[in-house]
Amino acid sequence: MLTLEEIFKSSSQQLFSLFDPDEAKSIVYELIDHHFEIARSNYLSNRKRTFDAAELQQFNADILEVLNHKPLQYTIGKAWFLDRAYFVNEAVLIPRPETEELVVWAIDFASGKEVNHILEIGTGSGCIATSLALGIKKGSVTTIDVSEAAIAVAEKNIERHQAKIKVLAGDFLLEDVQEKLANKYDIIISNPPYIPRSEEEGMSNHVKDWEPDIALFVPDNDPLLFYKSIAHFAKDNLAGDGAVFLECHYKYAVDTELYYQSLGFNTVLKKDISGNDRMLKAWK
Repeated sequence: MLTLEEIFKSSSQQLFSLFDPDEAKSIVYELIDHHFEIARSNYLSNRKRTFDAAELQQFNADILEVLNHKPLQYTIGKAWFLDRAYFVNEAVLIPRPETEELVVWAIDFASGKEVNHILEIGTGSGCIATSLALGIKKGSVTTIDVSEAAIAVAEKNIERHQAKIKVLAGDFLLEDVQEKLANKYDIIISNPPYIPRSEEEGMSNHVKDWEPDIALFVPDNDPLLFYKSIAHFAKDNLAGDGAVFLECHYKYAVDTELYYQSLGFNTVLKKDISGNDRMLKAWK
């Protein structure tokens, strides 16, 4: 039998080899909450509680998964986005704080406006579409993804949060798919693949070995591939007072902005919480 305090100390020490102490401890707190339903705020009052080997089996297995660079979110099958829990697995990207900023920007834009149609390009876990559907509560939300596995994850999350969203399977880059999506959208939003393949080598193992390539990478010779396609689609399908919201690679954010400006869009580039150029708003 081990006390919770002993479990916490030994598990944290194991993770110190990969993470700084604060991050290691945060991971252990999350695993304790997930497996034993003891929130971090209740840790001290439960630190003398004991657990036997059977109770610790899956907890210890998850510690090993994390030590093998598997992201915590995939290990426990859960990630948080704008204070809502989402099921995630290796078919979808792990939601990130920068994307939260993008969604909040779009929701703020919709405040006080008549919003009839919203389109998200690249469904992933469904966290963006769900947040928009629940945060704006006006108009219809459509989302599209090329990955059937990602759509399966998104549909679980959409059902969990009881959001009204139309989910479509298809490759947005194809002309016939865009023709089927034709409409006048008040918001078009996307966090598309934007990392050139040449950058893969310098990425951390927990990203390049676990997160889906199809949602991460674009060809080295065309890093703006998705942004260009979205721009041309938006020229014909953005409502008169609508706007496009995009998450960008910080190295190519200015190039993305210039491309949209070359097509006649007005633009604003916004920095993320780390001070990097990350989000672009474009409108006619």
